[in-house]
Order: sequence, then C-alpha cells, then structure tokens
Amino acid sequence: MNKSKWLKYDLHMHSFASKHKDNGRVKEMDAQSFANILLNAGVEVFSVTDHNVFDCDFYSKLTDYIMDKNIRLIYGVELDVYVDTNNFFQMGTYFSPNVDMTKINPIITELYKDGKKPLLSEIIAGLFRLKTKFILIPEGNKAKGIVDVLKYLDDISKDDIYKFAMYKIFSAYDVRPSFNEISQNEWAANFYTHSVRADEILNDKTEQDRKTLLDNIRKRIHDVNYTLEDDEKALYEYIVNYGSYFSYFTFSDWHNSEPYSPVLNNFIFGSYDTYFDSFEMAVLDPKSRIIRTTDNEVVIPGNILGSVQFSMKGVQHPIQFSPGLNVIVGKRGSGKSLLLSVIERLSNRESLDIKEYKAFDIKNISGNYYDGIPLSEGQLSSIAIIKQDKIKEVYENPDRALQTISSKFPILAPYDKSKLELVLSIALGVKPYDKNYKSITSIVKQIRRLDFFTFTIHNKLNFTTIDGYFTNAETMLNKIKTDISSTGINSERISVQLSVLKKNHAYFKKLYDLYNSIFDNHNTRIGVVNKGKTELQRVMTDLRREINQILTSLKNNFSILLEFNKLKHLLNNFTLDAPQIGKAIVNKYMFVTTYKIPDNITDLLVEELTNSISKLKNDTNSITLLEKYVNGEKNLKSTVSNMTDGLKKFINSDIFLPKKEFYQMNSKSVPNLEINNYNDILKLLDEGSITNLSNASLGMQSVAYLDLIFDLSESILMFDQPEDNIDNDYISNYLVPLIKSKKRDKQLIFVTHNPSVAVYGDAFNYIYAENDGNITYTNYFIENVDDKLNIMKILDGGKPSFSNRNKKYGNILGEEEYGNNNI
Repeated sequence: MNKSKWLKYDLHMHSFASKHKDNGRVKEMDAQSFANILLNAGVEVFSVTDHNVFDCDFYSKLTDYIMDKNIRLIYGVELDVYVDTNNFFQMGTYFSPNVDMTKINPIITELYKDGKKPLLSEIIAGLFRLKTKFILIPEGNKAKGIVDVLKYLDDISKDDIYKFAMYKIFSAYDVRPSFNEISQNEWAANFYTHSVRADEILNDKTEQDRKTLLDNIRKRIHDVNYTLEDDEKALYEYIVNYGSYFSYFTFSDWHNSEPYSPVLNNFIFGSYDTYFDSFEMAVLDPKSRIIRTTDNEVVIPGNILGSVQFSMKGVQHPIQFSPGLNVIVGKRGSGKSLLLSVIERLSNRESLDIKEYKAFDIKNISGNYYDGIPLSEGQLSSIAIIKQDKIKEVYENPDRALQTISSKFPILAPYDKSKLELVLSIALGVKPYDKNYKSITSIVKQIRRLDFFTFTIHNKLNFTTIDGYFTNAETMLNKIKTDISSTGINSERISVQLSVLKKNHAYFKKLYDLYNSIFDNHNTRIGVVNKGKTELQRVMTDLRREINQILTSLKNNFSILLEFNKLKHLLNNFTLDAPQIGKAIVNKYMFVTTYKIPDNITDLLVEELTNSISKLKNDTNSITLLEKYVNGEKNLKSTVSNMTDGLKKFINSDIFLPKKEFYQMNSKSVPNLEINNYNDILKLLDEGSITNLSNASLGMQSVAYLDLIFDLSESILMFDQPEDNIDNDYISNYLVPLIKSKKRDKQLIFVTHNPSVAVYGDAFNYIYAENDGNITYTNYFIENVDDKLNIMKILDGGKPSFSNRNKKYGNILGEEEYGNNNI
C-alpha cells in the first residue's frame, strides 16, 4: 500500500515557453533547475501551464529527471478562452497521465493558428480528440478570470458560462488568496439563481420581489445574524450547499524568472501512485480533500491507527487504515463487527466482545500506529467507541439535542434588582399635591373674629417633628450634594433644591409660630367665655377641624415634594452595574449565560412611569411630565390605578431573567479571550469570531449535538452502524456533512452498509469484509480504477445497477439542473 498523505499541489506556473506572452517574467531554465526549485519548496505535484502552448520536449525532460524523486508531474497548459472578439478568461487544462502528450500541442496550435480566438466549445471539441480524461480549471476572481469577463457578455453568452459551471464542465476555480467562505457563497449565488430549484421558488414573484429576495440573501451571506423569510432561507441554504459543491485552489502562477513564493499552499489528500486520480477526486469532493493554507505542510497525527493484524483459524489477516474516514463494509454476517471487536481489544484488553467469536479462534491481535509504532492489546489510546443508539436518539427526538445543549449553560445568581426596587419604593410615594383646601388666611380671620365664642382651650401646635423632618431632609440633601461633588460632577441642581427646602423650612416655622400666637390669644380669653353650646360653637369647631385638615394636607404635600425630589435625583443619576456573565467552552462551542440589561435603562424607567399618565400629542416621556402630574396638571390614565403599575411589571419582566445563548467559535483565539459582559459578545459577533446558534432550527441544533459527539477529545472515533434506523435524508443532510468536516481532524472508523456514509462521506479507505465460509478483509481505495469498480459492486450493486438507477432518476438527481432563464 502506497501510504496516503496531504500532498502539496501547485498546478499553475510558467516556463520559458510562455515568453511570447510573459516576456521578462520567464527565462531559459533547464528542466533539472526548474524541478529543483519546486523540490526545495516542498512541492509534491506540479504542472507547467504555459500560455496557449504545450512544450512537449520540456515535459519529457522534466519527466525523466523526477522519475526517482518524490514529486509528480501533471501535463497541463493555460488556455485563453474567448467569449467575444476582445475578451477572454484564462483556464488551466490538465491531462490524464495516459495521454499521448505528443498530440497535445498540435491541437492547441490549431486552435490559435492565424490569430484565431477560440470559444470554450471549440476548445473542448479540440481536446476531445485527445481521447483522454482532462480537467478544466479557469481563473475565478483573478485578473483574467471568469468574473472579469461576465460583465462584457450578453445574456445568451452569460447563460453558456453558467451552464458550463453548473454542469461542472469547470472542475474547479483558481482564485485569489483572499477568497473565503463569503466569496464562495457569493460565487455560488451567481450560478444557483439560474437553477431549476431557484426558478421553483421565484417563478411567482414580481421582478421587484425577486430583487429584494436576492438582495436579502446577499445580506445574509455577509451577516450570519441577518434574518430571512422562509423562501429566502430555502434559497440561501441551497446556495450555501451549492457553494461547497465547487472546488477552489490558489495556485502560485509562478513565472520562472521570479522567486518562487506562493501566498497560499494547496494540499490534496492522496498518494504518489494515484496523484492524478487524487486530483480528480479532490475536485469532485473538495470539502474532504482540499486544504488551502499558509502552512507548508498538513501534519497527520502519528497516534491514529495505521494497521491491525490478527490470526483467525490460523490465517493471518493484515488490514490497513488511513487518516480521515475508514469504512468497514460488507453483508450482514461478513465479519464487520468482528473487526470492530478486534480494534476494541487493542484499546481495552479486558473487553469481552471478542469472546463472542470464540469459534473463530482469534489470536495474536496487534497493530501499528500510523507513524509505525507497534501496538499490542490494550495499548491503543485516544479512541472512543460510539454505539448507534447515541445518534439514533438525536434523530428520533431532536428536542433531546436541545435539552442536552441546555445542560451545558452556566448557572448565574439572580440579578440584583435592589436599585430598581429603590426607585419603585420612592415612586410609590409620588402623587399629585392636595390643593383642595380653603385659604388658611380667611379661616384665621374668622377665628380672630369669633374667638370669644371659643369654649375650649386649644393646644399649641408642635413643630418639633416637622422641624426634624426638615432638618433630616436638609442633612440628606447636603450629603447627596457632598457625594456628587466628590465625584467631580456639578451638584448645582442639588444646591437649588436645598435652598428651596430651607426657605420652606423657615416659612412653615414662621407659620407655626403665627398659629401658636393665635392660640395663645385664644387661650387667654377662654376664661371669660362661659356660655353654653351655641351655633357659633359648632362653627368654631368646624373651623378648627378645617385647620387640622389643612395642616395634614401641608404635611402630605411636603412628603410628596420630598419623595419626588428623591425620585428625580435617582433617575438623573441612575446606573446599574455591568451584569455578570458566565461562559463554558465545550470543544468549538461557547455556552453563555448572562443578563442583557438595556443601555437605555433610565429612559425605560421614565417611560414606564410616564406611560401611566394621560398625554397629549406633543407630550414626551420625561421627568417634566412627571412634574406636571405631581402639580396636578396631568392625570393618570383611566385604566391605571397607580403611577407605578407599569414600573412594577417592568421590574418583574423577562428583561431581568438570565439569557442563554450558545455560539460556534470561528476563531481559535476566542477561548483565551477575557469576556466580562455582553458587549464583549457583541464585538465578537461583529468580528465574525463567533456565530450565534441560539435561534437555529432544531435540525441545526441536532447537528451541533452530533458535533459535540464527534468533537470528543479522542483522536480516533469508531462508530458501529450509526445509520441503522435513520433515514437517508437525515444521513445526507446532517451526518455526512459532519463526517466530512471532522475527518480532517480525526480518524473515523465506521462499520456501515450505507452508500451515503461511505461514498458521500468520501471515505479514504474501504475495508471490505466477506464471508464465503472463511472471513476475509480487503482494502480498497476509490482513487484506484479497479478498486472503484469493486466499491461500486459492493455498495451499489455494480456498474450495470448504478448506471440503470442513474438513468431512471435522470436529471432530478441534481437540483442544480440548469434551465432557468427567468432571472
């Protein structure tokens, strides 16, 4: 077995043969020097793509020189593809190793002879004459790429380009280093909106509705938190899936008179023996097999499983394993689970599963790590075995995923609402002043006129308590003033209130003194008044009662004034401490519990208070409106019993309950960042460092739960037929994409009989278990043509069955089918 690895490919560079177009950027250089530059840079597969010319002699010399070296050569050329007489894009064209390369340049020469400007259809027709497999990779958003020429095309010519893209006549695109996931989705949107699926969604919409829908989709592409309607979401999800359907490379475009310094490196998973087939597989399944990175190599961890050996009934069985996805396939009873038990024994020598196969006389279980270190029973570390019921549970009950996710959130103490409750308690004492009493002056005059009819001694008024109230209020306001001044904030408004309070203090003291002088006069005359009860006595009693009522009203009004001043002070200076935040990191997910207190909390408090007041059109929610209410200029709404009704509900609302959100971390630096409040979370969202999954569908949350299962810390994950009892839609939409994303980081070993898991999951290694009386295990690799036929036979019933099924399904196999001319 030729060991597979991540091979560094560079398939866009120029030799001296490009001198007719790139004179000054290329120079004469022998094949040995050319190849050595690439060898020293660690390139393992390369192609020399000269402009509209294939230098057969140079390729022959390169082939001879590298024959015994760890580098492979793909025959290639860069062609100018014209879309009209003036505009063209450049396209890398790569040929199978079995091509007769002597025939390549004559065909290319004929295409461009006498200044011809061949269209894509003419180029493809010419290349078909080579009777060999070829791969087309146009430049995407580079200087001479397809994006650059689309603006020059009429609708018919543009449709041709879309058609070639959607049918994958273009296998991949050579793009700029800055090309990222957003670029990928934008790119896919250009093509997918011309698909049958898009037409189904858009055919009943007006031109303006279509434009709005597509504009919203592009907003969503650039902002993951942008909310879409159902139709928009359906098309967006198809576009995102369709974007990953294309392959993207960033080749160096090296011209040999310049230093070799690629901005990005392109790695494809494969082997030296199958370098072209690995390239072909990569453009068919890019998510699994292509890595664009600034790193100089993609390291495969040495502590994954490399091989297993054991004897069964005296016969030795060696089995190879690769990085990424390994599938153990075969009919029921073929020995798939037996092999799983053997691997489990390598991990745990106490495992009893192998005893179920006592009749097979299993002995001498051993193995090797991928880096060659030998293994015996119990020595295989960092492996987790996931039984099928784990994934079945999520499939059958998506709510269970949400429950599991919810258990990850930190628990916070209840929010401290003491400052809010202080505002409420003070606001409860604020009401309109009582102005419904007679003039105290006129009553005093009556008492003076009728005081000789007074029959009882009147006690003098006691000002001590009220005097204490005033003194305490002045002390409190002085303290407030001092505290505010100590912060450097202007306390002039408090000084004004203090001055008003002192004046009122002096005023009421003087008033009390006046009343007491009246009472003194009254009491000195009481002795001379000795008549029975008369009508005048009743009048005097009523007058005294009115005085008492007036005094009570004055006391209450003063209390209202004091409470209202307190309320104003609190509202004008109201702040809440930054709410606490709890976070938990689980693999690539961050679980956050926090309190989302609005920044405009003071405005909201004032709004809740003023919403109880009946307002005119020009009235605004402000403290001034509260003052008008206290002065009796405004009334409460008829439906409100107290000014604080809304405030009570607000303080007890969900705003002050903990909020739970979970995020996917898109940056490796996030777990190490200090996150102190929700504003830090918002900043990370704006930067794209995290993605909020809290409002995702149950399906998406199921994926996150599966992701948590797949994100176990172990390097090797082994699954025993997880697809049993799960339908193909769930496998295709959730399980397979997850397999593809995880197999770069972990070694996955699946016992399966489902083609979707094996083929769509893009297994790097197929282990076929067969039992025709004796159990055997055979390794197959899909890059190998003969192995590919065997895999097709095992999983799809063979080539005739696969071909027959494909014919029956026809074009409905792909919703990317071209044919929508209405957009």
